[in-house]
Amino acid sequence: MSPRTLIRALLLLASGLGWFLSAGAGALCPVDDPELAVGQWRTHLPLNKVSCVEKVGTRVYAGCTGGIFVFDTEDGSLERITRVNGLNDVEVAVLSYSQAYQTLIVGYANGNLDLYRNGQWVALDAVLKANLPVGKKIRSIHQAGRFAYLCYGFGMVELDLAKTEIRSTFVIGPGGRYLGVNALVAQDSFWYAATDSGLYRARQDAPNLQSFEFWQRDTAWGTQKIPGLALYRDSLVTFRRDSLILYKDGGQRALVINLGVDNVFVGVSGGQLLVVNAFRTVRLDANLALSNYPIPDGVVSPSMAIYDGYQVWMGDLGGGLFRFTPWETYRYQPEGPSTDKVFQLRSHARGTALAGGAYSSVFGNTFDPAGAALLTGNRWRALNRQTLGGVGNLYDVTGAFPDPNIEGRVWLSSWGQGLWQVDGDSARGYGVGNSALQVQQGTSNVVRLSGVDMDASGALWMSNFGAPKPLVVRYPNGTWNSFATGGQTELLDMLVDRAGNKWMRNRSGGLVVMDASNTRYVTVTTNEGNGGLPSSQVICMAMDRDGAVWLGTSQGPVVFYNPSAVFRSSFNATRLKIQQEQFVGYLLGTEQIMSIAVDGANRKWFGTTNGLWLFNPECTQLLAQFTTRNSPLLSDQILALAVDPVAGEVLVGTDRGLMGYRSSATQGVQVQGDVHAFPNPVEPDFEGYLSVRGLVTDAWIKITDASGQLVYQTKADGGQVSWNLRDPSGRRVNSGVYLVHAVAFDSFDLSAQTVVAKVVVLTRNNE
Repeated sequence: MSPRTLIRALLLLASGLGWFLSAGAGALCPVDDPELAVGQWRTHLPLNKVSCVEKVGTRVYAGCTGGIFVFDTEDGSLERITRVNGLNDVEVAVLSYSQAYQTLIVGYANGNLDLYRNGQWVALDAVLKANLPVGKKIRSIHQAGRFAYLCYGFGMVELDLAKTEIRSTFVIGPGGRYLGVNALVAQDSFWYAATDSGLYRARQDAPNLQSFEFWQRDTAWGTQKIPGLALYRDSLVTFRRDSLILYKDGGQRALVINLGVDNVFVGVSGGQLLVVNAFRTVRLDANLALSNYPIPDGVVSPSMAIYDGYQVWMGDLGGGLFRFTPWETYRYQPEGPSTDKVFQLRSHARGTALAGGAYSSVFGNTFDPAGAALLTGNRWRALNRQTLGGVGNLYDVTGAFPDPNIEGRVWLSSWGQGLWQVDGDSARGYGVGNSALQVQQGTSNVVRLSGVDMDASGALWMSNFGAPKPLVVRYPNGTWNSFATGGQTELLDMLVDRAGNKWMRNRSGGLVVMDASNTRYVTVTTNEGNGGLPSSQVICMAMDRDGAVWLGTSQGPVVFYNPSAVFRSSFNATRLKIQQEQFVGYLLGTEQIMSIAVDGANRKWFGTTNGLWLFNPECTQLLAQFTTRNSPLLSDQILALAVDPVAGEVLVGTDRGLMGYRSSATQGVQVQGDVHAFPNPVEPDFEGYLSVRGLVTDAWIKITDASGQLVYQTKADGGQVSWNLRDPSGRRVNSGVYLVHAVAFDSFDLSAQTVVAKVVVLTRNNE
C-alpha cells in the first residue's frame, strides 16, 4: 500500500472514531502557514531591501539584507533562502553565477562568501577572518573562466572555482596601500579596475598581478571615484552623477540620462547596457537607443538591474524586486518585517510588536526612521512614517505595545515625540498640551518615552524620561495623571507587576519602584538591605507566571519572588545558585543579561552577549543553550526577547536581526476547547516532534494507539505537548491513528480524562 493510499485509509478510520476534519478541529487544516515545528528556527528579516539580482534559468535570485528570495518564472513560486536553510550569513551584497561551473556565488557585506552548486552550500570565510583595517564589504564580481575576481574595499581577491578556494589577493594602491575596487573588466590584453581613486589598469600577462607595481592609474580618468564599470561594444562605460560616460580609443563621450538625477548603477546583461537611477531604468541597445522603464510606485531606492533578453529585473532597497515586461510591471516582496533593527519586543495573544528605533549611548536621538512592526500570525505590518497617517516625521520608536484589550491598537513610545496611539492606518499623538506628558528638563519640545506597560485595569503606564514627574499614566477613560519620584527623573522602561507596583530602570543605576497607590516610591540599589543587586547596571526586567520580578544586570540575573517586599525597611534580591556537574555557582555567573522572557511553562529564557539560554521554571537546570556555533542564530548578541503565548514561538532579537524558535511550551487554557496538532498527518520522512497546543495548563498527557495501548505520557509544557514519535522502547511507532488524552495535572479523577486530538502517523516500511 502506498503512503498516500494509507493516509486515505487512516483518515477514514479517524472519521469513524469521530474525527471532524476542519480548521476548528485542528486536524489537517493548519491555522498558520507555514507551520513551524517544535525545535525549528526561522528568520524574521526584511526581504524587501534587494541589493542584487541574478537570473539562472527560470529562477530569479534577489539578494537582500535578510538573505535571498527566489522567484520561479515557470511556476510563479517564491522561495526563501536564509541562515536557517542554507546561507551562512545575512546581508547579501552581490550575486554572480558561473555557467561553466554551475555555481552561484553569494557575497556578503561583512566579507563572507557562500558558493552554491549541486544542491550544496559551501562557506568560504577567509576574507571574513582576515585582519584588515578597511571595509570588507564585497562590491562586485567579475567572472573569467575558472576564476572569479571579487572586488572589496581593500582591493581584489581571486577565487578559483575549480578548486573552491581563494587563490590570490590583489592590493593595487600606490606603494601597496589598500585601495577600494568597485568593479573589474577585461578589454583586449588589459585588466581595468574602477577604484575609489580613478581607473587603474594592468596587463593580463603581468608576472605578478598581486603587486601594486604592475597596476598603473590612467591619468585620463583623473582621481575621482569611479562607482561602476562595464564593457559594452568595445567601450568602457561608467557614470558620473546624471551622465553615462563612454570611453573608447582615448576619447570620452557623455550621455545625460536624466538631467539632475544621479545614476546609481551601470551593467551589461542579456547583450544590453543597463543604467539605473531614482527616476527610471534605461536599457541601451548596440546603437545606444534607449528603452525606458519609469520607476513605479512602491520603489524606495533602486539598486541595480539585469536584462534577460525579454524583460528587466530591478532590485530596490526597500520595495523588493520589480519586473518590467514590455507591457506590465510586477512587484515581488516576501512577507517580513520592515526593518532588521530590534530595540524592543513585546508579545501577547494579539500579536508581537517590534520597536526598531533607538537612543544613543548618551541618551540622545539617532533619528532612526525604522518605526515599528507588528506580527500577527505569519503576517508582518510596518508601522512607520510611510505606512501611518498623522505621524509626520516619526523617528526613534523605542517601544511598541499591542493593546491586549482593543483589537488592532498598538501603542508606540518615541524618544522625542511622545506617545502614539495607532489604530489601523492612522495614529494619534500625545504630548504636551493633550496629555500629562512633559518635555525633558532643559529642552523646549522634546518628550522622551522609553517604555510602556499596562496594568490589569487597562491603564497605560509610561516612563517619561527627564520630566519633573516622570511616571505618567493614561487611564482607560482617557484621563491622564503624572507622579514625581523625587530626584530620580531619568527613568527608563516600564514593568507593572501583579500587585500594581511600577518598576523603572534608573539611568544612574539601579531601579525606582512606585507602589500601587502611587504614594510611595523606593530605590533599589547594590547596597545590602536596599536590594543587594550584584551590579548597579540593570539592563532588563520581566515578570514570570508566578508574579516574581526578574532583573537582568551586567553581572547576571536576580529575582524578587515577592516584589512588594521592596517596600519593607530591609530587602534584598535573590541571586540563585545552580550546580553544573561538580561545580556550584551563581546562575549565569557574571554574564551580561540583555533580555529575559518567560514562556507558557514558566521557563526562563535569558538573552546575553554570549547567546541564548533556557532554564526550567526554578532555574535549577539548564535545558538548552543556543549560539551561532550550534544553531542558526544570526548573532550571539541577543538584544531583546519575547514569547508568543499562543504559538510558543520565541522571538529572538539580535544585533543582526530577528529570528524565531518554536519551543515546546505555550500558554495553557483554563477550560479545554479546540486544540491544534501539527504536523498532521506526520509524513514518513518527518524527523521532528509532533506537537499539540491549546491544552489545559500543565495537563497530564497520555498518547495511545487506536486500541488504547499507551505509547507515551508526560506533563504538558504550559499548554503544549511535544512527542518524538517514539514508543517506550525508543522505536518509532507504527503507522496508524493515535489519540491524545488530557487530564488536569492536579486532578485525581481519571474519568475527567478526555481525548483532545487524533493524529495520523506514517512510518517507512523498514522502521
